[in-house]
Amino acid sequence: MMMAKISKMALLLLAWLTIAANPLFRDRWICDKTWLRLTTARYPNLENVGVIDVMALAKTLGARAGPFDATANVHGLYHKKFKHKCPYDTDEDSTKRRTVNYFYQDSKGISPIAPLCAADITDPYVKCAQMVERRFEVSRNRANAEREREVEEQIRQCVMDKVEEESKKKDSERKKKAEADEENQNADVNSSPDGKSSSAVPVTPDPKTNRTHVGWLSSEARTLFLGSKSADGDVVEILEDRIGILKQVNRTPDGYKLVIQYPRAAR
Repeated sequence: MMMAKISKMALLLLAWLTIAANPLFRDRWICDKTWLRLTTARYPNLENVGVIDVMALAKTLGARAGPFDATANVHGLYHKKFKHKCPYDTDEDSTKRRTVNYFYQDSKGISPIAPLCAADITDPYVKCAQMVERRFEVSRNRANAEREREVEEQIRQCVMDKVEEESKKKDSERKKKAEADEENQNADVNSSPDGKSSSAVPVTPDPKTNRTHVGWLSSEARTLFLGSKSADGDVVEILEDRIGILKQVNRTPDGYKLVIQYPRAAR
């Protein structure tokens, strides 16, 4: 069953919600970069969806956060931001500052005391060597396993949609280039006094990039790449789709799931 398309920011929020549901990360102040690293550690393929960064997370969670009043804060999410050196900046001589967003997910119905400055907040994960080196692992939360599985499927679907969109874009660009090349060739013929091409050497299309080359249209190519002589589909397009999928697979440790769990991706 096809899932409804979902925006990157909505997907980021869904992924974050499963992290915030974990007792290890609730009822404490955690900075934006830690939240992002926790989320992408649990869902590494999320980074293949598009631009998922600290600013995107801060904007998404900031819109969800409420006032420091447990009775009025619908989602139990609290937000404070301070401008200071990034907690993950390990350069002792660095004077670079940024706006650091801190979020607190409450699970007890009790509003935390609003911090007055960054010194009032201690992110317990900032000093963790594994977190700093991005080796921190977030295990599946068995109490929320079904929801996490749904998020994983949403992410995989978004990655597949992105690969498909990129493939269509490349096809469109190739078509435009082919049309432009044909127009230029016709212009050369029309501008020649004898009506022949002005090119001294005839241009022979490269069979590797020319999708109308007899080699790609042959029954042998269909048998080799599609499984049978009567198979439907554009051999070049399908091979390019496969290459796109394999590129995504190679980007993350669990990228192989894109091929294993989605047979259509490996047509």
